[in-house]
Amino acid sequence: MKRGCTSHREHDLRALFNDETQPGMTTKCKPLTSQPLSLADKMPFGKYAGMTIGDLISRDPNYVAWAIKTIGSFILDEDAAVVYKRRRFW
Repeated sequence: MKRGCTSHREHDLRALFNDETQPGMTTKCKPLTSQPLSLADKMPFGKYAGMTIGDLISRDPNYVAWAIKTIGSFILDEDAAVVYKRRRFW
């Protein structure tokens, strides 16, 4: 059976991570928006929630690739994209 469209999943993720009252949310993360994420921004969801994008690129660039492909609003800024490309294709 086909799951909900990406926009519905994005909406659900936005609702979850924009709500500061969610149990277990100890780190203030940048919400999912169309604003590019910088190296210093924190991962807003998933198993690496709270880790900086720069650290995540170094640790698991495949996860970043998955996020870019799966979540349309997961966008890296220019500096983060350069670091990601160097790490991923090196």
